[in-house]
Amino acid sequence: MPTNVVVFIHGITPLPRPASHTQLYKQFWNAMTQVEPSLEGEGFTRFAHVEWGQPVDGLPQRGDSFLAEAERRVGERVSFDRVKAHPSELNVLHGGILGDWSWLPGLRPVLRRIREQLVSLGLADAVYYTSEEGERAVRLAVYGQVLEKLRPLRAHRDVRLHVIAHSLGVTVSHDFLYGLFGKAGEPDFLAQADRPEDRADYDLWRTKAKSGELRVGSFVSMASQLPIFALRKNALVRQLAEGGTLDAAAIGIAPDGPVRWLVTYDVDDVLGFATRELYGNPACIRQVQVDAGDTPIAGHDGYWEHEQVIAQAARLIAASAAA
Repeated sequence: MPTNVVVFIHGITPLPRPASHTQLYKQFWNAMTQVEPSLEGEGFTRFAHVEWGQPVDGLPQRGDSFLAEAERRVGERVSFDRVKAHPSELNVLHGGILGDWSWLPGLRPVLRRIREQLVSLGLADAVYYTSEEGERAVRLAVYGQVLEKLRPLRAHRDVRLHVIAHSLGVTVSHDFLYGLFGKAGEPDFLAQADRPEDRADYDLWRTKAKSGELRVGSFVSMASQLPIFALRKNALVRQLAEGGTLDAAAIGIAPDGPVRWLVTYDVDDVLGFATRELYGNPACIRQVQVDAGDTPIAGHDGYWEHEQVIAQAARLIAASAAA
């Protein structure tokens, strides 16, 4: 009987003081069990509720633990409300009777909110992950938590990962799976890891991935940013520039096999993208456009409570576990 491990990985958030995501993960899973009661069975008892970018109660602070608070403080300092409250010769505001008047005055507050919440508090996470230090810090946090949950299963011969990821968490998840299933040489994490047990476990699970003892049961991605992050490496830049596509097999999903990857996106979400076409036209990826929210901020955060996303995810995981 396979051992199913469900991994939740959150992404960026426009909230200035984000709360723990554990309750959100549990609500999402409970809602899925209402759609597919089989998910309440003994086959699904192992969960990794990953937290990164903020402190976690009971755990020592890591480098990434300060990220959310740093973003909040930076955002407060450079917000226009704070800037315009202290005009001076060294802080010159737009002059004139009407100030910086716009033909679309109703649009400006919306754009400011997007800039000061979604960009300043959200996109900053992506900038952090693209830096060498930030990438290492996030991977130490995320990979470390997943590997800790997998540690008791080292002797198991049929472990299936069911990854549910949102926003930047989709990219981090993709990187985690690529290092296990697709990386030809030594994955970067083996040099990045600061704990010997994490290095040993990641190497072990790579071996199990090659032998078929570790498989990707399903991958649920919401608000994917992979089309942007695919441009991080020169080899991929050239491959895509020459008309090439990516290969789902690199993350352990057979392109011509049954559906194992669900992509959900909202056209009002400025930080989430359709992704299936990046991989060509594979049978293994099902892509669904949803209406998670009618504004860029609501559209980016609304997937976790969206009935269609929940239902599609539940059916995919239940079908994958039964296969």
